[in-house]
Amino acid sequence: MTIYPIPKGGPADQPDAITTGPDGNLWFTIIGSDTGSIGSITPSGAISLGVITFFAATMTVFQPKGITTGPDGMLWIANTGGSTLARMTPSGVLTESYAGADHPEDITTGPDGDLWFTTEPLANGDIGRFAPKPG
Repeated sequence: MTIYPIPKGGPADQPDAITTGPDGNLWFTIIGSDTGSIGSITPSGAISLGVITFFAATMTVFQPKGITTGPDGMLWIANTGGSTLARMTPSGVLTESYAGADHPEDITTGPDGDLWFTTEPLANGDIGRFAPKPG
């Protein structure tokens, strides 16, 4: 087992969820004290300058929890603080956000090509389904 230290911006910053991205890198969510971010690490195994990349959010409320690669080749993020599902390009640009999920936490791509997510137990504790548009 190898542990890779993640640079932190504050005492509450910590990685939460991780997935393999469409670019072959590993993408993870960072939970922060005020806001969160998305990180990417190469699978090379060495930590050096440029191996870990962080992407700042452009959304007003961004508290990412779960992350997955969608059938459209984009990264999909469960934004629990904003009660949205957010879509990010593999280059790290947050492109769109879809409302309607009550504090989503975990997210995955199902065998049907839809995105499946869970919501916070203190919200409703439900399971949701979202069909991303191709393109």
